[in-house]
Amino acid sequence: MQYKFYHNLKGDKMLKYLSYLSVQQENSSFCYRLEMALAKAYLMWKRGKYDWKLIDGILEKGCLQLEDPQERLFVETVNTPIGSYKVFSAFYLTHKNLLSQLLFLARKEKIEQSKLALVYVILELSNEIADRFSYGRNVCGKYDAESVYYSNYKEYSKHESYNCFCKAELNAILSKYQVDVKCLQSLILCMSKKEYEKELYQLGHSDIFELHPFLQFDNGDYLVLFPANLLRLSYRLCYGIMAKDLGEKRLHALIEQEIIQETGFILQNC
Repeated sequence: MQYKFYHNLKGDKMLKYLSYLSVQQENSSFCYRLEMALAKAYLMWKRGKYDWKLIDGILEKGCLQLEDPQERLFVETVNTPIGSYKVFSAFYLTHKNLLSQLLFLARKEKIEQSKLALVYVILELSNEIADRFSYGRNVCGKYDAESVYYSNYKEYSKHESYNCFCKAELNAILSKYQVDVKCLQSLILCMSKKEYEKELYQLGHSDIFELHPFLQFDNGDYLVLFPANLLRLSYRLCYGIMAKDLGEKRLHALIEQEIIQETGFILQNC
């Protein structure tokens, strides 16, 4: 096993480093392996024991179950009735369009914005991370990269906490949308090895990991483990809220109507 400086990182620092790698433009083609490495590292973090050979193998060789996507866009934009938010799209290639559609539909159907406040908090956190790394609204990835990019420690140390939010930073965003911090408690990751392996075998991915993107450290800071999961979570939250408010059958009918109408506009302009 070739030595890498992160082999010296322990506990929280190891997770922060892998999270940092997942939002590097140079690693846009390796989101599957980075997500898996983070999930495995989280399970190691819980035990307090680290298998560097396993992490290195995932990062260098990828996942046996999935191929790494070769997509051009790394950062995309979710347009909403109250503004636009930058997101890391990773392998969620349709979620940003679907989420935009739902949020505009929610306004059209006069669903109170307060009901969707948590969705906007999640999007704001994603946008804040993108801003910290100075990413623009639509950023191309390095789709032809041949291997995972590892920064050196000097470079990493400047951005070590970019995917973290202290209590004051988090409270400022929550207050903006009038959301109680308790709402985030159910979104903090708590996953066993057995649960992860079962979902990986049955689904090819882990819903538990992807829909619980936060980890709270002992010092009170929140880490967004894999920032691309904020996009999937915001979409799932939005869909669930609207299905509860409108009824799933009616929601499906409204979505279908929107698609038909949009298709008609496109055909008229061809």
